[in-house]
Amino acid sequence: MKVSIGIDPGYRTGIVAWDGEAGKIVEIKTVDREEAMKEIRVTAAKFARDLVCFGVEVPATKHTYYRPGTNVRAMRKIAHNVGDCYRVAMDLVQFCLAVWPEITTYAMPPGRTKTSRAIFEYLTGYPQEKRSSSHSRDAGRIAQRAYNKWAYNNLIEEVAGDDA
Repeated sequence: MKVSIGIDPGYRTGIVAWDGEAGKIVEIKTVDREEAMKEIRVTAAKFARDLVCFGVEVPATKHTYYRPGTNVRAMRKIAHNVGDCYRVAMDLVQFCLAVWPEITTYAMPPGRTKTSRAIFEYLTGYPQEKRSSSHSRDAGRIAQRAYNKWAYNNLIEEVAGDDA
């Protein structure tokens, strides 16, 4: 078993442990921002022998743009939330680096960050009947991407080592 942990930070943080060899989710949860670091440490300790990498989503932009029909007060609130989410993501990246040296950050393209339950089931095999938040589904996609990148890099190293 080779496990990658995907993290979607924010007010509610999604954490997923993905077994890349079996191609399935072994643990999925959504926690409050205050509990995120504790839960990441618990999950990493649980899969310590099999852990290969972390993946953390970092917001693609810190900018906010005027939205027609939105008043100034609402735009300030949106800007505050965007900046806060970026700060939380950076804090989690630093925390994960202290727990495990291999970490990948992802900036999801705007408008493509949320995954429906049906698409998530198709991509991961995680049944729609089981509960999952949009945060945990995003973390699942990040965990998959982190594992795929890790596996590809290790395959390159193995091939290069065989040629030598």
